[in-house]
Amino acid sequence: MKAYIEYAGAVSLSRYPLDEYELRNIGEFTRENILRWLNSHTSPDWVGILPVEDFCAVCGDINIPWATEKAKADFQRVFPVGAAVE
Repeated sequence: MKAYIEYAGAVSLSRYPLDEYELRNIGEFTRENILRWLNSHTSPDWVGILPVEDFCAVCGDINIPWATEKAKADFQRVFPVGAAVE
């Protein structure tokens, strides 16, 4: 199952793939639960990502859209639709 978050972070834009462990920690795949999960990260690996200003997320057939058109446009300017994002 494909699961990921595309985010507009404090100083970066990227896609973060989610594995089964992370999906279990998120719980029900909702905007609120994803934000709770994101805000629980304090690792140095997340510097530049947090605070997440906006995101979209996909898990199987669940698609949580960007909350703002600005963040979506910023992301698509850096990663055009159809471009591979690692």
